[in-house]
Order: sequence, then structure tokens, then C-alpha cells
Amino acid sequence: MSVSGLRLDLIYGKNANVTGLDWGLVNHDTGDGNAWQAGLVNMVEGKFTGWQDGGFNWTKGEFTGLQSGIFNGTETMNGVAFGWINKTRNMHGLQLGLVNLTETMHGLQIGAGNIIQKGKIPFLPIVNWSL
Repeated sequence: MSVSGLRLDLIYGKNANVTGLDWGLVNHDTGDGNAWQAGLVNMVEGKFTGWQDGGFNWTKGEFTGLQSGIFNGTETMNGVAFGWINKTRNMHGLQLGLVNLTETMHGLQIGAGNIIQKGKIPFLPIVNWSL
């Protein structure tokens, strides 16, 4: 089932696609999301556009927007990841956190440990970048 508008979950909510506000303890979208997703755990199996805000944020597909949380992860990120641990495969934008990890980078990392696996300089503390 797809949701447009507001989805509130007391404990766990699972839908195919969500557009609008997606709030609850555990939010799980099996398709795409275009929303403000706020919860303790946010998971999207498809693409996501918007803001994921929570303790654990994961988007399996392409992410466009802002991820803020303790752990943020996605396959491809276009935007900003702000958290303790930020992990992507392909990053386009800014990673701001304690530990930032990506395979390829087109942007800037700021944190205690910054890793760009395929970068000219794979590890730098404080700031790392690849343009």
C-alpha cells in the first residue's frame, strides 16, 4: 500500500511508497519515499528524496536531501549526511560526522575520521575532499 499525506506508526509501519510525513518508532518503506521521515529507525528499500531524521537511517537506493542521525547510510547520496557515522558508496555533497566513510566522493567530509576509499588520499582527520 502507498501513503500520501501523513503516516503515524506507534511501533512499526511498513508501506510500499510514502509521500509526505512518515513518523514513528520504526518506519519501513519497501518502495520509494518522498517525505520527512522521522523515527528511531528509518529504512527505505528504493529511492528517497527529503529528510531522514532518526537514530538509524538507511536508504538502499539513491538518496537526495538530508540524513541526520547516529548512523546514516545509503548507496548514493546527493546532499548532506549529518551524524556520528555516515556511510555511502557514492557521495555527492557533504558528510559531517565523527566518522565519514565513502567509496567515491564529489564533495567534502568533516570529522574525526574521513575515509574516501578510492580517493587520492584515502584517510584524513578533520577534513577530506575530492572534487
